[in-house]
Amino acid sequence: HAAISALWKSTVKGDTTVILPIADFARREQGWQSRKTAIEALERISNKADARVVETLVEMLNDKEASVREAVVRALEIVAPEGDKLTLSAVEARLQDTSWVVRR
Repeated sequence: HAAISALWKSTVKGDTTVILPIADFARREQGWQSRKTAIEALERISNKADARVVETLVEMLNDKEASVREAVVRALEIVAPEGDKLTLSAVEARLQDTSWVVRR
């Protein structure tokens, strides 16, 4: 996950040539720490309301690792468009999450 951290630190906000591969990486990566780092990178470099990023994040709300789900909720607060019904519904479902970290 060090490579992802280095990449987002040198990326211009909204650069889809970086954002899309990071989103794909987040979906496919086996290691939860790397998925979490990728989500944190998306939070920092994505433009508000970037539909592809929001879609990726909503998908990842079902991640098996609580730390990843927590990072997704935080990222959606920043990236999702205000009042987006799909996002609100997906995040609302996390209020029943088995992990207190995600629910807070």
